[in-house]
Amino acid sequence: MTEQSGQSVVLTGAAGGMGRAITKALLESGRRVVLVDRDAKALEELASVAGNAVFPIQLDVSDGQAVDRLPDAIPAQFKPVDVLINNAGHDIGGPFPRSSSRSTSSSTTPGTISAGGRGSMPAPPTTGPTSSRPI
Repeated sequence: MTEQSGQSVVLTGAAGGMGRAITKALLESGRRVVLVDRDAKALEELASVAGNAVFPIQLDVSDGQAVDRLPDAIPAQFKPVDVLINNAGHDIGGPFPRSSSRSTSSSTTPGTISAGGRGSMPAPPTTGPTSSRPI
């Protein structure tokens, strides 16, 4: 076990190849993982082999209202969330917005994490003993 053992992680894009590999590494390090993916069948399959240290939530990160409800869907035993890994590839194959400006502005409310302009969720604490440690 590592000193991060017992941390809770929210992982989007959990049911794909990279998500499965990340899930495996997180579980091997003793973390609990909230698996988030839009593919219900793949998500349930992953959850069925991963054991009690995971909690699956079907969600499409391109649905801002669903993202806004995500914190309420996380069960108490997986809170507080220590780490968010935004692995979902919701823009794969889609258009990439062009901008003539090199600067970007953020309308993210302090204390939240933006989901690509499609919603936000409360951010994990940015201070404390685990905030600067690598995963």
